[in-house]
Amino acid sequence: MQNIIIVGAGNGGYALLKLIQQAEYLQVKAIVDIDENAPGLKLAKENNIPTYTDWKPLLNGDIQIIIDVTGNKEVFHELLANRPATAVLIPGEIANLIVSLLEEKNKYINIIDQKKMMQELIFNSIEEGMIGIDDQGIVNLFNKSAEKMTHISVDNAIGKHVHEVISLSELPRVFDSGRVELNKELILESGTKIVTSRYPMIDEAGKQVGAIAVFKDISEVVRLAEEITNLTEIQKMLE
Repeated sequence: MQNIIIVGAGNGGYALLKLIQQAEYLQVKAIVDIDENAPGLKLAKENNIPTYTDWKPLLNGDIQIIIDVTGNKEVFHELLANRPATAVLIPGEIANLIVSLLEEKNKYINIIDQKKMMQELIFNSIEEGMIGIDDQGIVNLFNKSAEKMTHISVDNAIGKHVHEVISLSELPRVFDSGRVELNKELILESGTKIVTSRYPMIDEAGKQVGAIAVFKDISEVVRLAEEITNLTEIQKMLE
């Protein structure tokens, strides 16, 4: 854990404190500003971080990093002259660059999280069941529709061998053969009759990394077909 002192609690210090709080390996020991109403001091107080109006008493402690975001060259030179030998002093220009990089990183993380959330929403909203395996036959994809049809929860399916989830699954064979199989009928242990299509999964480098099955419950369709057949036979008999 790296202990940090932030000198300057204006907008730059505020942004820096907010970002540093997200890093598990960094800890802000104190933040300093002569203006007691500085936004960084208010944020620090909300998070129980000690605040000061003078940085001099803080340099005797266990500090590894001092960040100067005051923009005052005199303050920087004083900090440089008085810092502990084991502490690194980071000037405001570098601090602002760090803030910009961290903000950009968080921006991309948020974009990725939003895309992931959207993909999961679509994955779990479709009517068809989906189950995927890796090259060892371990289930790594299992959506809510698959959960409903198999009567096995997502948590109990993920991480298990596919034959522990669907004993008659042909996904390992599809992975071995690399061939697509379309519209194959199968009865699950739950008694649900499905029609399934199986596909090998290939990454961008052309390497086969797993296999996936997309399946649909046809129990109701079969029941309706049987009813229609019976009605047709009755109609013929009446005629």
